[in-house]
Amino acid sequence: MTTTMDIRTIMDRIGMEHAGGQSATQLAARYRMPLDTVRRLIVAYRDERLGPVSDVEFIAPRIRRDGRHPGGGC
Repeated sequence: MTTTMDIRTIMDRIGMEHAGGQSATQLAARYRMPLDTVRRLIVAYRDERLGPVSDVEFIAPRIRRDGRHPGGGC
């Protein structure tokens, strides 16, 4: 299937199917492509439509002077 379509068509199809709820693993099996390649196509499709998304940054919760975390708990 991948030999008769250009990469642009494949990227659009995979991107739309992923946006519709298909997992990258399911799409890799359907298109008989490596999972890493499918993931890259999904990211490229998303970046093209929405613009690049920045990486998530972890911000550690603030700890009170008494050693407890805000919001209750221990």
